[in-house]
Amino acid sequence: MKYKVVGKTNGWIAQRDSLFKGKTYITLREGLTLKEAQEYLLQCFNEDYETAYSNWGHARRHKPHETATYKDGTRQYEYDSRYYLIEEDSCE
Repeated sequence: MKYKVVGKTNGWIAQRDSLFKGKTYITLREGLTLKEAQEYLLQCFNEDYETAYSNWGHARRHKPHETATYKDGTRQYEYDSRYYLIEEDSCE
């Protein structure tokens, strides 16, 4: 099974954020293993929050309201009304 890391936001932010380029749903990376997707999401989290956490547990501990972990191993975080998450990649 392959995974992708995506970003979601509202239309107002999408129009003003150069990463989203007017779109409310973007794919940041695709064709990843779950572990690769988890590592990439942590990297994105560290960049957004200007931290250097070595694992997701630290991110969860320090930002519990902004981060989430699900039973299937996928994760997500919120940063300034932008949501970044791991999804199954249907285009294997």
